[in-house]
Amino acid sequence: MKSLLIKTALTHVIYIIITTLIFFTGYFYNDYQWERKIKNLEQKVEIVELKSEIVNTVIVKEYIDVPVEVVKEKTRNIIKNVYIPIEVDRQCEIPNDVVKLHNELIIRD
Repeated sequence: MKSLLIKTALTHVIYIIITTLIFFTGYFYNDYQWERKIKNLEQKVEIVELKSEIVNTVIVKEYIDVPVEVVKEKTRNIIKNVYIPIEVDRQCEIPNDVVKLHNELIIRD
């Protein structure tokens, strides 16, 4: 009976050890895979940064080499006189405050 208990206990200990070894093997393998992916992505980022620096210097050189042109334009005011019939003018009701404001602005100019 005692040897049966020892065998059973020993079997359980072996199962626990094997399970623990399998768990840690998977854990470290997964960690290794992630570290590889991180290093791979860091290398890709470095390559892209180097390429972007090259492109930025090319763009800056092209921008500096472009001559500056000054463009001057003349503006002109177009004023048109429009005839408004008296009937239409009488139908339009404008508040007195708006009329006062309009008159003040005309006087200032």
